[in-house]
Amino acid sequence: HLFLIHELSFYIHHKVYQPLGDINLEFGATHQAYDSYKRKLDLHTATVLVTYNIGEVRYMREHFCSNPHQVIVTKISANIPGQVYCTMSLSSRLKNTVTVTNANELVMEGICPSQRPSLRKGNSTDVSEIKFAAVLGLQIGGNTAKATVVNGQQLRLDNEDWVVLVVAASSSFNGPFVNPADSELDPTSIALNTLNLTRNLTYDQLKAAHL
Repeated sequence: HLFLIHELSFYIHHKVYQPLGDINLEFGATHQAYDSYKRKLDLHTATVLVTYNIGEVRYMREHFCSNPHQVIVTKISANIPGQVYCTMSLSSRLKNTVTVTNANELVMEGICPSQRPSLRKGNSTDVSEIKFAAVLGLQIGGNTAKATVVNGQQLRLDNEDWVVLVVAASSSFNGPFVNPADSELDPTSIALNTLNLTRNLTYDQLKAAHL
């Protein structure tokens, strides 16, 4: 009985798994008046397709998680040129910071505690915390397409024909037998290296490799 209590305590207090974060896309008030909304999950191709209409514009969002390239890919497009507008950001419930680089890349770096916040004592630094990073890269298309940095933490996209979001993430976890404090893995560098391998690939090429 005592052994079970000890083991349960170990797993409850130390084996903490947390969602890394969210990709936030804000499309504005005009996207509240939509119709013909459809959402399709294709289990054979492991892809998600969302379509809807706003007036004469038909929007399409395609999503998949690529095993070959270890990235999440989203394409947002419209049947009429220059009609894709949105503001995007990264966020997490875990402690993090977000920066924008080159007006086409968001970088989120953070720390995941080894225990639930309610079990931690004070605000002292926990050496067993695991570092994490997520990087969002953009590909945009359109003769008048423009990306603008907002408040140093968001990207505003205007007049796009289409936009492709590619997200890579990593952590400093280096296996069950390495103390996080001793890990030499740099999650930001790893995530950036993963993203860099996709920079010269089109959406169609990424999707073909995924399929």
